[in-house]
Amino acid sequence: MVSSASSFKQKVWESFSYIPLQLKILAFDAIEYLKVVSTYYRNGPFARADFSLVMKGFIENPFRVARFYAEKEGKGDLSAYTYGETPITTFAEIAKAAELGTNTKLIECGAGRGRIALFAKYVLGCSVVAYEKVPEFAKRLGKLGIEVVEGDYFTADFSQADAIYLYGSTLSDDEIRKLGQQLQKAKKGTIFISTSWYLNETEGTPSFSILKVLNCPFPWGHTNVYIQVKDN
Repeated sequence: MVSSASSFKQKVWESFSYIPLQLKILAFDAIEYLKVVSTYYRNGPFARADFSLVMKGFIENPFRVARFYAEKEGKGDLSAYTYGETPITTFAEIAKAAELGTNTKLIECGAGRGRIALFAKYVLGCSVVAYEKVPEFAKRLGKLGIEVVEGDYFTADFSQADAIYLYGSTLSDDEIRKLGQQLQKAKKGTIFISTSWYLNETEGTPSFSILKVLNCPFPWGHTNVYIQVKDN
């Protein structure tokens, strides 16, 4: 009984310890959304599509949708199954540095609910293909005019891509090597953008040179974003 009470107190304490971080993230998201509205909602197609996703997020929390998918698929340790989004203003900074635009065929790996894919298509003018394995996200994004492949990006066809974006800061070395096998099929000069890690630091991945390193803001803090180019 004492052990059970102690365990309950520990869980309560852990829950309260996350409150400062949660408040920080809520404040970041609110300010971020105001920036997006004031800067990019002049673009009608983007504004309508993005607003619909944001409003849907209040009804069906994307973190819970992703977690439900993990439970349904029997992912095991759910604490390791994380959902995250790149802030649109952060991606705008990345896109400018990577020179993404109307002549870019962009593949997004793990699009989530799809705000970045929408921004890339309607604001930047990119041709976008989004890979997303959560069916609910994939179907909803497809209805908003994005070409979606419902499935795992570890089997993606990168042969026609000009640029590839992956916000996946928690990938294991084995997962990065698995992704690297598919990136072997990318053409020379393909841009690969990753957060927190870069390809050549993991043994068994194809040769990519780092063009630029940006230190970018995310809701939980800053991290390095690596803009890389395929050498051959």
